[in-house]
Amino acid sequence: MPEDLDSTFRAVLVSKHGHYNFDDPDKIIIHAIAEYYFGTHGRIFSADEYLKREQMSMHSIITPSGINFRLRNDDQCAWHTKHHNKVAFGIAFLVPGVHTDESLREAIKDDYVSIPQYDAGFEQVGQWLDTYQVIEKLDKHSDLSDEPDPGYGFPWDEFNKDLAL
Repeated sequence: MPEDLDSTFRAVLVSKHGHYNFDDPDKIIIHAIAEYYFGTHGRIFSADEYLKREQMSMHSIITPSGINFRLRNDDQCAWHTKHHNKVAFGIAFLVPGVHTDESLREAIKDDYVSIPQYDAGFEQVGQWLDTYQVIEKLDKHSDLSDEPDPGYGFPWDEFNKDLAL
């Protein structure tokens, strides 16, 4: 993924959506997106290119190596889950490899979260929970839409237990 991922996202998303302030956040939504996507005509898109193309954004993306790319400030809206963007932090765990939508749906059925990735995601979610006492819950994207992510391969029970939720 590009080294300048954060600045690339900010430039594109701010120009596309502007800076919308958050209402008081009351939830955190966990997502899974592919590290790379197969595009048309054999082109491969990185996760940041994919989000730009889909006019989406996240507050954080966690790479398999455990790097936390902050794409939005906490006081800014991110575009990740219809009808919840103004009240929810969005965090995406990148699924290693190159995927189509179909292969991603298959990949998230099996364990895909690395230990460094888990630790970085845990740290970010924990920071939000400590900072924003109004956050009531942690949701899977699939709890709020027909998208299957973060899938059965995300260690949901362990993550919630470790966060003491």
